[in-house]
Amino acid sequence: MNISIRNLAATAVATLGSLAMIASVGIASPQTAIADEPQQPQITAPGSAENGSRFTMAVIPDTQFYSRYSDSNFVPEYGKNPFDVQTQWIADHKNDFDIRFTTQLGDIVDQYWKDNEWQAADKAMKTLDDTNTPYSILPGNHDVTNADVNDNQLDYKNEPFVKWFGPNRAQHVSTYQGSDSTGMSQYHIFEAEGQQFLVFAFAWRISDDTIAWAQKVLDAHPTLPAIVTTHDLLNIAADQVTPVDPILQQGELWNKFISQNDQIFLTINGHFHGSTEKVRKNAHGKDVIQVLIDYQMSYEGGDGYMGLSEFDLTHNQFNFTTISPWVVSKAKDGKKLTSYDKPVLTDTNRQYSIDINYTERFKSFNPNFKAGTGSTGSLLAKAQASILDGFPGTPADDESIAEPGSTDDYTRVPGTLAFWRANDLQSGKAVTGDMTVKDASGNGNDLHRLTNDETKSATAQDGDVTVSDDHDQYSSAGKSLTFVGDNSTGRYSALSTAADAAVNNADLSKGYTIEAFVRVSDDWSAAKNQWTKILTRTGNRSRIPNAPYDKWDGTAAAAWLGISNLREIQWSDLPADASKGTWDTWSSEVPLGRWMHIAVVDDPATGMNTMYINGVPMIRTSQNRGGMSFEKDKAWLLGAGMTNDTVDNGWNGGIGEVRIIDHPTTSKDWLLARPDISSDGTLSVTDQPASSLPEGSSVTSLSGKGVPGADITVSGSSEGDAKVAEDGTWTVTLKTPATAAQNDLTVTQHMGTRQGASKQVTFAIAQPASKPGDDNNKPGKPGEGDNPNQPTQPGKTGNGGKTANATPNAAKPSKALGSTGSAIATVLTVAVIVLAAGVTALIIKRRAAHRH
Repeated sequence: MNISIRNLAATAVATLGSLAMIASVGIASPQTAIADEPQQPQITAPGSAENGSRFTMAVIPDTQFYSRYSDSNFVPEYGKNPFDVQTQWIADHKNDFDIRFTTQLGDIVDQYWKDNEWQAADKAMKTLDDTNTPYSILPGNHDVTNADVNDNQLDYKNEPFVKWFGPNRAQHVSTYQGSDSTGMSQYHIFEAEGQQFLVFAFAWRISDDTIAWAQKVLDAHPTLPAIVTTHDLLNIAADQVTPVDPILQQGELWNKFISQNDQIFLTINGHFHGSTEKVRKNAHGKDVIQVLIDYQMSYEGGDGYMGLSEFDLTHNQFNFTTISPWVVSKAKDGKKLTSYDKPVLTDTNRQYSIDINYTERFKSFNPNFKAGTGSTGSLLAKAQASILDGFPGTPADDESIAEPGSTDDYTRVPGTLAFWRANDLQSGKAVTGDMTVKDASGNGNDLHRLTNDETKSATAQDGDVTVSDDHDQYSSAGKSLTFVGDNSTGRYSALSTAADAAVNNADLSKGYTIEAFVRVSDDWSAAKNQWTKILTRTGNRSRIPNAPYDKWDGTAAAAWLGISNLREIQWSDLPADASKGTWDTWSSEVPLGRWMHIAVVDDPATGMNTMYINGVPMIRTSQNRGGMSFEKDKAWLLGAGMTNDTVDNGWNGGIGEVRIIDHPTTSKDWLLARPDISSDGTLSVTDQPASSLPEGSSVTSLSGKGVPGADITVSGSSEGDAKVAEDGTWTVTLKTPATAAQNDLTVTQHMGTRQGASKQVTFAIAQPASKPGDDNNKPGKPGEGDNPNQPTQPGKTGNGGKTANATPNAAKPSKALGSTGSAIATVLTVAVIVLAAGVTALIIKRRAAHRH
């Protein structure tokens, strides 16, 4: 029976996964990225639930990827983008939750020169305009034409932000009070609970001129509590929890303006990937609450997460929660959700309450400040309840993606060109020039380590590439290679294919899949490890025909998988039509010290090149492309890159299994998946003995078909085991031939510890009939081989009594057979001899009588 070797027990999610939710919300492991039974969230809002005077302010963090991928990804799939949904939700619920003001924190777009991105942002913010919903908006570094200079050094009259969101538009917002001379910064005054609050929306890299303008604004409104919003201010540490005080330009904003003005009690910013908060003392010894919120590096470019801050004037609390109207919108539209899709985030730094006695805090400049007369329960609790109303639940972990049961427990994919695994190398041993990393595809593309002379690294050491037992839990190899690299000292090592390796000239014009298990070292830093490489197809882009000039990558290798200065995984290559130039596909920010599976899939049929992290597609795809250009006879490198024909950019961390496939694949083919060894049809016994075999038969083996790499175990009245060959066939030689009257065998398919399908094999073998007088068969002394169920007549087989593995008298008789068949034969022989002797004696006697 034929079997399918790629019928997987699980499929990967169809939507993107985040890596600053990797680093901040938490990257899902492969099984958590799959939809299964939904989980209803149990959520308690921060702060007091008792009635009091309170209002809220909405916060929209970096929207750049919503704008950038609106036309290409979001609208085609969803009919809208998360930015649209955020502003619509605010407009729809501003009265329900007393949302008095909304602030957008910059990086409105990703590429300031692309009008379609500004158009997407314009459409989203127009919802607030059309509903008279007050808001501020400000430019981040992605929104200005030169992020390296101060605002007053820009040709601000021609800045895209001024064109789309400058004073001409802002003047129609009810709370707008004015802008600075560049038109890039603005301020608003809104009213809530009988009090007024002032909000600054500062541009990227404001100058001393803008600070002076802001100071005049405060001086003109000396009694108003003030909030500063800007793109970058409070930073976050690599642990994605600890707040880090601003330095450089934004440090100056704190030192020169925020800390000096006691009216400023709250700052909110984005830019830095993640979310955190702190309370910092100003120059007057008073508390300033600082909030960072930025989800751009999260699932689907942020998955629509936004902040809702509550000012509880009665209970003296500043409360904050993180919600996603986008997640709810997807659910209502019947879109497939993943375990990333949580409508409310409640973990560290995403929901919190900070004590602040507003009256006491403001009395130095506004002694008349007091709570309003409003009396309502928690507005955050009300908003959360609204968000969750009717939500079907976040999908639970899908346990059908299993950990591998053996080193052979991986999917086999036709078209695999190279498959490098370290499973047969000795753990703890340095990989030196006399060792090879085998190509498990069978195509002979083994890797060997280059010498320091070949890499031109003066600081690399033999121990910089070692074999480790550390590996991704879903990697069946069970081992990996650990690389030590440091670009600041020129320390890097590389493994290379041989000069004549077939994969060097692989034609990937019809698309491809690149897979790798990777771990970024815990001690990774941008200074030492930015732009380092995991896998490189060497060569030089400047020599590839029709490749256009590229100021960044003009002499770079043909293709590579690596990491950026912002800890994003990057795939870069020239498509088959090299004239289209370099195309890059990116992940979000990835965590340190954690294994992940990367798949890059290039599909010329769709023109899409997509990166997947742990089975989840990244939003930052490249499009209108297909295939890969390359330079002939150039090697592939593992653990380093190449620029201008020189090895460089050595990896710092772990590299597990790496596979190259000559066509686009889907998640069911990837190394995260497990071969289906349980379904009907994945195991068969092709030479199963007939149910009844003739006397003297002996079954010595069983054969069949199974999943390549699987283990086959026979148990029962006889035992044996074997491995399924790569062609899907297996043969088990039984340790003891089956010769008993009744034989019951179980054939089980498994991948080491992972159990699969089983088959029952049952057959009878006719035994010789017992003769009266056999001492071993007298009443009370049953023969050893007696079986009350054994047939008295040989059974008929479907092939005339012949079976491939059932051989009459072919094997040494068993003990049982010896007490029935061979014992009877001995008795018969003796009887014949006795009879012959008797006949001879009678003849002699008669002849003697005749003589006499």
